[in-house]
Amino acid sequence: MLQYHARSEVPVFNWYLYAYGLVTLCLFAGTWLLAPPRQMVLNSNARRCWGTLGTVLAFLLLNIEIADYFTPPGQAALTFEFSGILRGT
Repeated sequence: MLQYHARSEVPVFNWYLYAYGLVTLCLFAGTWLLAPPRQMVLNSNARRCWGTLGTVLAFLLLNIEIADYFTPPGQAALTFEFSGILRGT
């Protein structure tokens, strides 16, 4: 998912923001458009489901954009660092 496309030189306004952001906006727009009494789909509240999926996708997009911003230039793939270097004074 994160390695099939070469990284661009632009750190924030890139294809990650376009692809994931567009789907996130569509999920939130669907949540807004499914006002009562149209919110029930197959005996389930679609607004709650789409709102949750939109929030999770927005959180993932934020993490992907942070990792893309801090990945050193010249690397072909996005890298995630889960350990930090804490330096004492």
